[in-house]
Amino acid sequence: MSSWQNVFLSDIATIVPGFAFKSDEFCVSGIPVVKIKNITPPFIDLSDAQFIDNSNLESKLDKFKLTKGDFCIAMTGETIGKVGKYISDDIAYLNQRVCKVVPKPGIDKSFIYYSLVLPDFYSFVQNNIDSQSAQANISHNALGRYPILLPAPEEQKAIAGVLGALDNKIEAARRGNETLEAIAAALFKSWFVDFEPFGGIKPNNWLDGRLADIIGELESGSRPKGGAESSGVPSIGAENIEGFGIYDYAKEKFISQSFFDNMRRGKVRSGDVLLYKDGAYVGKVSMALDGFPHETCAVNEHVFILRTNDICPSQFFLYLFISQKQIIETMATLGSAKAAQPGLNQTDVGSVELIIPDKDTIKKFDEIISPMMHKIAQNSIQSRTLAQMRDSLLPRLMSGKIRIPPFGTGDNK
Repeated sequence: MSSWQNVFLSDIATIVPGFAFKSDEFCVSGIPVVKIKNITPPFIDLSDAQFIDNSNLESKLDKFKLTKGDFCIAMTGETIGKVGKYISDDIAYLNQRVCKVVPKPGIDKSFIYYSLVLPDFYSFVQNNIDSQSAQANISHNALGRYPILLPAPEEQKAIAGVLGALDNKIEAARRGNETLEAIAAALFKSWFVDFEPFGGIKPNNWLDGRLADIIGELESGSRPKGGAESSGVPSIGAENIEGFGIYDYAKEKFISQSFFDNMRRGKVRSGDVLLYKDGAYVGKVSMALDGFPHETCAVNEHVFILRTNDICPSQFFLYLFISQKQIIETMATLGSAKAAQPGLNQTDVGSVELIIPDKDTIKKFDEIISPMMHKIAQNSIQSRTLAQMRDSLLPRLMSGKIRIPPFGTGDNK
C-alpha cells in the first residue's frame, strides 16, 4: 500500500459543469442534451431526451460535449450524487446541474468512475449538499473535495480492468435482451397487428374482444400495516418494475415470511405478467419468469398480476400485447381519467380492446417466442449474479484490501 496516495478528486480530474441552455433552444431533433433526469445508473438514458440544433452554438459547446465512455454526475434533484456512463456512439451535450469528470494525464478514466460509484461517494454527496439552497444541490468545487485512495497508474488500469470485464458482460447481456425483446415485439406486430403471415388480412375466426375475455386471474398484493420490512420475502412495488429482464434491486422492499405465507393474493409465479396500476407510471409492465426477479416473491397493492385463461394459452402473448406503446398509453389514459391520482382498476384493465386469435395460432406463436423470453430471463439472472460479484469486489479493490497480481503480496484475502 506504500505506493497508494491520498488525493482529492480535483487533484486527479477536472470537473466540468454543464451548459445553461435556454428553453427556446430545445427542439424535437438534433443533438441530445443530458439532464439530471437522464442519469439512470449505471447508464445515461436518452429515451426521453430533449435536443438542440448546435449550428449556432458549436464553437462554445465543445467543452460540454459527451462522447462514448464519458460519465456524468447529477448535481441536484432526487438523483443528486448518482453517476451515469455515456454509452452511445453519437455525441451529446451536458445541461446545467450535470457535470462530467475529465481525468488528468496519467489517471485512468475508468478507475475514477469506479471510485465514484462506491457507496462512500454517494454518502459524501449527501453530507455536502448546499444547506442554503431550496433544492438539494452540490457544487463542482464541493465534489472536487471527495477523497480518493490512488494507486500507481498500472494498478489503476488493472483494477478498472477487472471491474470493467464484469460490467462488459452485464452490458452485453443487456444489449442481447434488448435485441431479443425487439425481435419478439416485431414478431407480435407482424402476426397480430399487420397479419403478415395471413396475407395482411385478419383471419375470419379471430374475434374482436377485450382483455377481460382472455384474463383468468387479475389480482394485486399487499404489505402489512406497519409497512415493509428490512428483510424477508421480496415485495415487488412500482419502484422495482422497469420492464421484462430489468429490475431495480437497489429499491428492494420485503415482507415477513409469515405475512407471505398468509397472503391469499399477490404471490408471484413464473410467467406472471406484472402491471403497475397506479401513480406516475401507470401501465408500466414486466414479467416474472424462471426465477426472475426472484424465485419467491410477492407484489404489493400497487401492482397487478395478470394470468390468462384457456382462451389464450400464452402468457407471452399477453405480455407482448400489453407492452405495446399504444396499449401502455391507453392504460395511462384510462388511469388518469377518474381522479387526480392516476390509477387503474380491474374494470379498466379488462376494458382494453384486442383481437383474439384462435388458440392454435397463439400456441404456434408461443413456441417461436418462448426460447427468446426464457433467454431474457436467463441473461437477467446471470447479470444480477455478475453485479453482486462486482459490488462485492468494488470496495475491496478500491481500498487495496484485495490486490491484483503482479501488485499483490501473495497473501490476498
